[in-house]
Amino acid sequence: MSAAERRPRGKGPAPRRPEGRRVGAAPARARFDPGARAVLAVALAALVLYLPGLGGAFVWDDHLLVEQNPLLRTAAGVTRALTSDFWAASGGASASGLWRPLVTLSYAVDGALSHWSPAWFRTMNVLAHVGVSALVSALALGAGLTPLVAGLAGLLFASLPAHVESVAWISGRTDVYCALFLLLALLLDRRARARGRRWPGAWPLVALALALLSKETAVPFVLVVAAAERVGLGARRPSLRSSALWLAPYALLTALHLLAHQAWVQAPQANPELAAGAQGWRALALMFPGYLSFAWPWFPHSPAVTLEPARVAGGLVLAALGAHLAFALALAWLLWRRAPAAVPLALFWLTLLPTMLVDVTHGYFLYAERFFYLPSAGLVWAVGVGVEALRGRPRLRLAAVGLVLVLVVGGAFTLESLLPEWHDDAALFQAMARRAPRNYMARTQWARQLALTGRDAEAARELDAAEALDPARPEVASLRALLAYHRGDWVTTLAQADRALARGNRDLEPRLLRVAALFSLGRVAAGRSALDELRRQAPGQPAVESLWGQYLLQYGKPGEAYPVLAEAARLLPGDADVAYKLGLAASDAGRSGEARAAFARSVRLDPARYDAWLELARTSAAQGDRSAAAAALARAERLPAAADGRAAALRARLLP
Repeated sequence: MSAAERRPRGKGPAPRRPEGRRVGAAPARARFDPGARAVLAVALAALVLYLPGLGGAFVWDDHLLVEQNPLLRTAAGVTRALTSDFWAASGGASASGLWRPLVTLSYAVDGALSHWSPAWFRTMNVLAHVGVSALVSALALGAGLTPLVAGLAGLLFASLPAHVESVAWISGRTDVYCALFLLLALLLDRRARARGRRWPGAWPLVALALALLSKETAVPFVLVVAAAERVGLGARRPSLRSSALWLAPYALLTALHLLAHQAWVQAPQANPELAAGAQGWRALALMFPGYLSFAWPWFPHSPAVTLEPARVAGGLVLAALGAHLAFALALAWLLWRRAPAAVPLALFWLTLLPTMLVDVTHGYFLYAERFFYLPSAGLVWAVGVGVEALRGRPRLRLAAVGLVLVLVVGGAFTLESLLPEWHDDAALFQAMARRAPRNYMARTQWARQLALTGRDAEAARELDAAEALDPARPEVASLRALLAYHRGDWVTTLAQADRALARGNRDLEPRLLRVAALFSLGRVAAGRSALDELRRQAPGQPAVESLWGQYLLQYGKPGEAYPVLAEAARLLPGDADVAYKLGLAASDAGRSGEARAAFARSVRLDPARYDAWLELARTSAAQGDRSAAAAALARAERLPAAADGRAAALRARLLP
C-alpha cells in the first residue's frame, strides 16, 4: 500500500511539519539523553542526602573564620582579607601560610545576604557538593563510560561518608569549592580539546583561577591535564608540541598564582624537630593508606585525626611506604600505556600529594577527611573505569555493579548517622571523643566544650586523658589555664598560659588568658603591653576587643568601654562573660535599659552566673520592675554562691 493509500480519506494532504520543529513526546525525550538523566539523578541524590544537615549552627573553626571575623563585616575589612592570610582575623601568633580569597569573599557575601545565618552558609556548601557530584558523573561520561556506570561513580562520590566533614562543616568549604572549579576546568578543557580548538579558551582558565583561589590543592591541575593529554582523553592523542602549547596557559596561570600567594601571604614556620628526619617520612608513608581507608563507608569516621608515626612499628611503616611506591609506579605504567584509568588515578594522587608534602615538611601530621574530598573524585572515577572494563564479561560486570551499589547504600546510611554530629560544637566534640578515644585533639576539644559549659571536673578528666596520649603538646596547658580562670585562680592561669605559649601554642586563647591574669594580679603595665600586642596582631578581633573594653571599664572609662564591648558582644552572641561586662559598662554609663538587656542575656547563656543575677535584679528594680527583680533574686538565692549573703542583703535593700 502506498503512502497515499494509507492516508485517511477526506483529510486532504498530510500537514507539512514546520522546519526545525519536533512533533510528539519521543523526540523531546531524546534530547534529554540517558547521560543527562544520570547526571541529574546524581545531583538530586547529593542534595537529598545532605538536606538533614542544613539546620545546624556555626561549628569549631566557623566561629573564628566566619561568625566572629570582623574583616567580613565591612568593605575595607574584606579588601584587607582578600590580600591577607586566610586566618588573618584569628589572632594567631604566626601565619598559617594559606591564601584562599575566593572562599573569604564567599563568606562575606553569604553573611551580607543571610544576616549571618549558618543555615545559609551550610546550604551553599551543599549546593556546591551537588555540583561536584554532578561533575564527577559528567567527567566519567566524557571519558566514555556508559550512563549507568558514570551515574554509579557520581552516586559513590555523593554518598561517601568521608565528605561530611567538608560539606556539613562551613569551614570545609575550601575543599568543596576547590573541587567544584577544578573539575569544571577539567571538563571544559577536555571539551575544548575534543572540538579541535587550538588552545583551551578562556573559560577553563577562569575555572582554574577560581579553584586556585579556593585552595592550594588545585596547583597540580596542569599535571592532571598533562596526564589527560598523554592518554588522549576526549580527543585524538596530540603531539608533544601540541600538548606543550595546550598546557602553557595553565602553567602560566599557576605560576602567577604562586607568585601572588608568596607576595601576600607569609609562609608558615616549619617545626625543625619534625620537618626533617625519619619521623616525617614515616608520616608520609602512613598517610597514603590512611587516606585510602577513608573511602571505606564503615571506617570509624572522625575529624582531625592526628598521626602518631613515632609509635608505629617499623614493619608497618615499610609496608605503607611500599604500597605508596607501588601505586606511584603503577600510575607511571598506566600513563606509559595510555590506559583510561591513568587520568582519574592521576587526579587522585596528584591532588593528594600537596597535602602530604606540606604535612611532612612542616611537621603537621594531621590527615583529616576534608583533605580527601577532591582526590576522592579521581578515586570513584577510577572505580567506574574498572567496572566499564568488565563490559565483555557480563557476570563479573554485574557483580562489580552490585558491589558499588552496596558501597553507595552503606555510605548513605553511614553519612546520615554522621550529619547530626555536625549540628553544633557539643554534638561534634562529644562524638569525636567517643569515636576516636585515642585522638588527642578529640579529647582536648571535648574538654574545652565541657569547660565552657561549666563542667570543669569532667573537663579536667579529659585533659588528663589527653596528656597521657601526648604529654608534649601545648593544648592541655592552655585548657588548664581556662579552668583556673573559671576558678579565679590567677596565679595558675598565668603559669599554665605561659606553659602553653612556651610549648609553641599559636592560638589566641592562652594569650587572652595571660592578659586577663596579668590584669587581675595587678600587673597592669605588663597586661597593657600584652593587650596592645594582641590588638596589633588581630585588629577588631572580638575576643581581643572584649579584653580592651574590660580594661577601659576597670580603669574608670565606662563611656569608652561601652561601644567596644557592644561590638564584641554582637560578634560573640554566645559569650556570657562578654554580655555581663557589657551590662556593667552600660550601667556605669547610665544606660539602664541596655544594662538590663545585657544582664538578661548573660544569665540566659549561663544560668549559674551569680553576679549577673544580682545585677539583673538591681537594674530591674531601678526601672521599677519589682516582680522581675524578685524573680532574679530568687534565682540567685538558689545558687551555691548565695552563701556569701549578698543576694539576701540586696533583697532587703531593693524589696523591703
